[in-house]
Amino acid sequence: MTDSQIKETLKVKLKKTFIKNGFVNLRYFIVIGDDITVNVVPDHMLESTQSKMALMHALKLTVKQYNARAAGFLSTSSMISGTDEEIEDFVKSGIDPSESKLKKDIIMISFQTPETDELHGYIVDKRRKKILSQIFDGKTDESSGTFSGIFS
Repeated sequence: MTDSQIKETLKVKLKKTFIKNGFVNLRYFIVIGDDITVNVVPDHMLESTQSKMALMHALKLTVKQYNARAAGFLSTSSMISGTDEEIEDFVKSGIDPSESKLKKDIIMISFQTPETDELHGYIVDKRRKKILSQIFDGKTDESSGTFSGIFS
């Protein structure tokens, strides 16, 4: 399997999981050879900065030890989306992002290899379990940096 085929396989899994459940629990994946392993991140690994650092350390060790081709995360999240003026007004308002009319629910995949760091995301309607549109698709540029640094 090529990296593109693996990415497409993971995108399909992300979309199917969302359509079935209306959300995607945070999951990590590791690709060794042509084998893709996907696991839900246990809640206790997200409770503190220390536990999050331990999770990343374990992923980095696994990727290195087994010479993984790719790794990353699948998840449901939200973002604020609007014009520059709307975003500026939102920031000044101090409104909780979850209460903002600019809030959009998204599902996304962070796909990383030793050479690339990509983010693919879709705006979704959680209540109707529908994917509405693609919001970003592809490689990052130098200004956006990396998402989780699993291979760094």
